Amino acid sequence: MENKTIFFIATRWFGVLKNTELLRKIIIKNNYDIHVLGRKDNLYDKYKTENTIFHELRIKSSYFSFLSDFLDIAKIVYLILKFKPKVIHSFNPKPIMITYFAITFFKKIKFFSSQTGMGNLFTKNKFLFPIIFKLLKSVNDRSSSVFFYNKFDAKFLRSNNLISTKKIIYVGPYVNVKDFFLKKDRNKKDFIRVICISRLLKQKGVIEFIEVAKRYKEDKKKRKVIFLLVGEFEYTHDDRISEEFINNAVNKKIIDRVGFTKNIKKLLHKSDILFLHSYREGAPSVIVEASAAKMPTIGSDAIGVKDLIINGKTGFTSKARNVDLAYKSLLKLVNNKKLIKKLGNNAYEKIAKPVNIEESTMKQVKAYNRDTTLLN
Repeated sequence: MENKTIFFIATRWFGVLKNTELLRKIIIKNNYDIHVLGRKDNLYDKYKTENTIFHELRIKSSYFSFLSDFLDIAKIVYLILKFKPKVIHSFNPKPIMITYFAITFFKKIKFFSSQTGMGNLFTKNKFLFPIIFKLLKSVNDRSSSVFFYNKFDAKFLRSNNLISTKKIIYVGPYVNVKDFFLKKDRNKKDFIRVICISRLLKQKGVIEFIEVAKRYKEDKKKRKVIFLLVGEFEYTHDDRISEEFINNAVNKKIIDRVGFTKNIKKLLHKSDILFLHSYREGAPSVIVEASAAKMPTIGSDAIGVKDLIINGKTGFTSKARNVDLAYKSLLKLVNNKKLIKKLGNNAYEKIAKPVNIEESTMKQVKAYNRDTTLLN
């Protein structure tokens, strides 16, 4: 009997399930078993997981976690020998590199990689660039196709001769827009809520969000604005923000905070403006989700973020790490409720509506079938 198994490998189980929602349905329809490898998290069970087996990996963010990486590679090799997958599809730079080393001696396995964002790879570790470049080229040479979420990353790798043009497939932000659509107008209230949904890392612009909130409170503006930070504390990431710093902002009533939640849609529908001042992104799905919920975004001019905001039309962009400019963007919106509504409607029409999760999925299916028919 033919063995029909596909491995998905990412930092977290949730990341895999979110980015393969429709793809997994097609895979299951073709009678494949799906194995998801990564860190266990609190959100993965919000998705349907029939025909899916989960395996835990360590996947540390640091590029100097040699023991942890070796143990992950060894476990992947063990699982390959046990389940004999036909395809392995990896997401995010670190899991992709770990997978590459694990499949060194398994030449028949089809390997696909999804570069959801290479931000941390190029915002730090500059002295490692020669090694990273060489490794990226080897990974891309081994990949049957590489799926990109923003066009800049693909262009960057191509311009540095790190990938063949024929392997580049742009899938764009991967969001099921229908899940976040705002069916009726927001309830009228006597305040405006600005929400930041993010991992609690410096590179995500969380400190800038808190500083903007602090300045607004200190300026004692007349209009009441609530600043809501949504995200769980990070305890192992090199770029984490201390729990003390976040809690101090909460205790001083600068911001409110929600940690773990499975209902982002509900929070978006009760908010008015999204804030995301990341230093670099792939294609942040939260902007598309907010746009589907008819919200404007205050964002940075960073790669990935600026690609999903039309400045002055669906929100405002300003220089990353610049609190002064981010604050000015905030004032433009909170002082004009009609503008919030106008830009929110524009965001739905110009950002969310064009996102086609079905088209993105079929691009991946076509790539799977490029050499041999795996999926009908």
